[in-house]
Amino acid sequence: MERLFLSEAMMFSTYNLEDVTILLKDISGLVKSQSTQEREKLIQSGKHYSEMLPIEYEPSPAYLKTYYTALDRYSTITAEAVDNAADWIYSDKGKEVVLVSLARAGTSIGILIKHYIEQKYHCKIYHYTISIIRGIGIDKNAMNYILDYELFGFDEYVLKTVTVFDKHRDYKINNIVDTYFIELPKFRKSTVDINDKLNQWLAFIDGEKGELIEMAAKKNEVIKNALDGRNALTGDAAIERIEFLKDMWESDWNSSLENATEKAVEEAVGKAVEEAVEKAVEKATMEATKEEKMSIAKTMLDKKMSIELICEITGLTKKEIEEMQNDIRIKEEIEK
Repeated sequence: MERLFLSEAMMFSTYNLEDVTILLKDISGLVKSQSTQEREKLIQSGKHYSEMLPIEYEPSPAYLKTYYTALDRYSTITAEAVDNAADWIYSDKGKEVVLVSLARAGTSIGILIKHYIEQKYHCKIYHYTISIIRGIGIDKNAMNYILDYELFGFDEYVLKTVTVFDKHRDYKINNIVDTYFIELPKFRKSTVDINDKLNQWLAFIDGEKGELIEMAAKKNEVIKNALDGRNALTGDAAIERIEFLKDMWESDWNSSLENATEKAVEEAVGKAVEEAVEKAVEKATMEATKEEKMSIAKTMLDKKMSIELICEITGLTKKEIEEMQNDIRIKEEIEK
């Protein structure tokens, strides 16, 4: 599917439009260019460097000679680095990769990587270049522009597909399997009915709006139990179990949809999914065995954390921690 770019998101440059979309505001004529001496004086007085523009001089013959010397010396090294970086990016992200470079030194590197991937892997990829300012951070508006794309041009964030005949579009074929498309970016922007069970689960899985999750937990006992189970766990084990819980829910959600008819979707959400999450929460909570707690405690002792903190996080007694600490000390002395 082709993406449409807003003209106001682009600015003039000497780069080919096919190579990069420049997500910078064109301030030509709005800010006066200043010499290095002028800008340095203003910076010392408290003005931020991003509020000023340098005077762009035409390169001198000596400057161009230095440039071509460096180009000849480092072109092979640069090509190899681009080769390695592009292959790594493609192996990790595949043909759906979107390149984002930092203007302006990173723009040309992004273009080289884009050319390499497109020519070697025979695919079309998109490349944006955005700004980052020291002391302020990355351009959030540009990032939102990149991320805020739509899969379909409709307001609804949940769409179900149907099968029809090519020459009889008004005749719907009874499907055994229904396919649903859910666009979370649209869900986040919508005013949702939290009484709807599907919206409750979308709020829980999305995890972006805390107030929606709290409302969903008040109306859905299984979500409340899931949150309670998540909060009861700590450390790396907690993170792993949260991801496991969400993965299991998504797996069971997809499985339930594959076996549901149109009339049975609500029942699948209300029964199969809730039972799966309830079991997952119970299992995640029970799996925090004493052996795991002892392992976590040992790691915390190695990191010189206090016994009181270890007791609070793991639930082990002070005596158990002190005995473990003594065992570690004896082992270290024997190994010496």
